[in-house]
Amino acid sequence: MIIGSDFDGVIADDTEARISYIKEKYRVDVEPEEIHGSALEKKVGRRAKKDIEIGVNCSEKTMLFQPMPGVSSVFKELISEGDRIIIITGRTKAGISWARKFMETNKIPFHHIWSSKEFFLNPERELQRMISGYDTGLKGKGRIAESVRPAVFVEDSDNHLASLFPIKDKVKLWLFDHPYNRHIFLEGVERVFCWNEIYKKIQALKALQFAGKWQEQ
Repeated sequence: MIIGSDFDGVIADDTEARISYIKEKYRVDVEPEEIHGSALEKKVGRRAKKDIEIGVNCSEKTMLFQPMPGVSSVFKELISEGDRIIIITGRTKAGISWARKFMETNKIPFHHIWSSKEFFLNPERELQRMISGYDTGLKGKGRIAESVRPAVFVEDSDNHLASLFPIKDKVKLWLFDHPYNRHIFLEGVERVFCWNEIYKKIQALKALQFAGKWQEQ
């Protein structure tokens, strides 16, 4: 089974690093529910929000993040069971380099990492996608996820969920719970609270898949 995951806010907790950066650079106090998305934009403005994305999530400050509880042991267990872990992130190329270093330093195994920002359109590839029946209208993480076809994808951002939502019938979408995304309610998107819970849900999916194959035989 292919397991898809975002990086920031799902594998790595960027909460304290963001709060610290915003307070130091902008002299603004923010609560955990204000560190991402439209709430952050209202607090500091659109330009500052973009700066925070680069200054915190695509820099050496990545190494200040904390691994989400249980993520390393869950990834190790899934890989030992033959599953593949793929990460699709909105980070820049530089941000991906820091994400790789974070994973290595914290001994969190995975197979591949892609950036939705670095996924450029290619006419030949687009033609092949059309011939193969792929949705050429998909953007961002949705485009990559449709090609990779993970069984599930774990995300924390409303913006990225919007790009993934068109493929919800092909990929199970799970929203990793945070104070900043508790306003999100989308049909077909299930909220999850920790990696141990995610592991149990993946095992349940495997059991259903096995039962289906057994019944077919």
